[in-house]
This record gives sequence, C-alpha cells and structure tokens, in this order.
Amino acid sequence: MSQEPPKICFDSTAIAERPYSEIHGIRDHRATILPCGHIFGDRCIAQYLNGCEKVGLDPTCPACRTKLEHEKCVHACLGMAVPSRQTLICTVPPTLSEGGKITGLCCVCDLKDVVKFLLEEALLEAILPVNRSICVSADLSGDPVWFKPHDKGGDEEPDVEKVFDKSWELQQFIDMSVRRLKAKHLRKWSTGNLTGLKLEAHVYKYEEQEED
Repeated sequence: MSQEPPKICFDSTAIAERPYSEIHGIRDHRATILPCGHIFGDRCIAQYLNGCEKVGLDPTCPACRTKLEHEKCVHACLGMAVPSRQTLICTVPPTLSEGGKITGLCCVCDLKDVVKFLLEEALLEAILPVNRSICVSADLSGDPVWFKPHDKGGDEEPDVEKVFDKSWELQQFIDMSVRRLKAKHLRKWSTGNLTGLKLEAHVYKYEEQEED
C-alpha cells in the first residue's frame, strides 16, 4: 500500500522583508520560490517536501511534480525566499527548465562538511589542558549552532571559555570556506541562506563522560 503525500495549503502568502536569522530557525509563511518556478508559503512547502521524505516519496513540486532534491545528501530542496525588492530579482537562479541547477548538498550538510574539516585542523594545532577541547560556532546573526567532537562533553551546548588562537593558515581557511559556501549557495538552488554566515573556533571546557 503506497503512502499518501502530505497535504499542503494554497493560502495566499506575502514577501518577507528580511531573511531568517537562524540556521535552524522556525519557518513562517513567507513567499518561497522553488527551483521549478512555482511559489508557495515557506512553512507549508517545507512541511510538504520534508513530509514526502518521511513517507518514502520523492520530494516533488505539488503543482508540476518536478523532483526537488539535493543529489548527494538526498534532502529536499526547499527553494528560496522571493526577493523583497525588484533590484534583488537578479539573485534568483534560473529555474530548472532554464538551465538552473540544484546544489549537490543542502546548506547545512555542506556546512557540516566544512566544520568537520575545520575541527580536525584546529585540534591538530591546539595544545590544551585536560578537559578542554575545540568547538566551532556557525552564526547567521542569530543564535549560533555549535559543533564539537562527539566524544568531548556530550550533546549539551559547550561551556565556551575563549576564542581559539588560530594560526594564520587556519584563519585563511575559515575565511575562504565562508566565501566559498556563500558563493556556491547563491549561484545555484539550495536550501537555506548563508549570506550572513560567520564561522569561529572556540576553546571550551567539558566534563569527562563516565563509562557504563
């Protein structure tokens, strides 16, 4: 028995004046354009496309059935907010029928790959006392998302003490990675907006986890 796709509303929507301030922020009903060119409310289309994944269906546009998926991470491509000003229309990539492309990875998966490498490089540089390690923050001018080694302090937010004193080479890698991520996810269809992205490495204190 095949699974039914999620339902979607066809209520009117409006253009938002500013992008979301958090990587994992709560979505609203702002007008969002999909890679196929159709426009829906952001919260509803996100629930619909993510719901398709959960029931084992390809994420497709409810209007034209175009497949909307990041090929490498297999997450649904949720499109981008309709620009709030006429002068920003040029920031919308060409639709798929016009030759536009969907990025292989969504913003968050691409960001995780960069952060994983950054963590590894920072840990190689770091000379730290006991119960100290390196974590990375990804900030979009809202609440930062924290990344840290899985074996250092569990899942709670890190007890940050200071910004990590990085080498010139590592700082250059961070700056280059941020520029690359921003450019990549502006030229093609993606999921998320990394326009205001800031990456930083920090030293944090953790408690050793007791073994069972």
